[in-house]
Amino acid sequence: MRASVRNYDEDLPCNTIRAWTIGLILTTVGSGINMLFSLRNPSIYITTFVIQLVAYPIGLGWDLVMPDHEFNTFGLRWNLKPGKFNMKEHTIIGLSAFPSQDYVR
Repeated sequence: MRASVRNYDEDLPCNTIRAWTIGLILTTVGSGINMLFSLRNPSIYITTFVIQLVAYPIGLGWDLVMPDHEFNTFGLRWNLKPGKFNMKEHTIIGLSAFPSQDYVR
């Protein structure tokens, strides 16, 4: 375990609008496709690994397209591009897609 995981925590944002938006969209699309294909025989399933593979280029594309502008909503500051797409956001997206994929089967 020590060889594969860092022993320090980087100060990177993880609970961002980008991670939640991409995670919710991919979870909804993945669950809908799985439910649709569960009606045919043999069934086809989109696993969490496919969601993770699709999420990475979408996150990098979000970096290129969205403006780096800070918004203020009811005193809460948020940004569409809080930095580069990072490993923590990718993990949040994968974890949001994980439970929905298992209930279809």
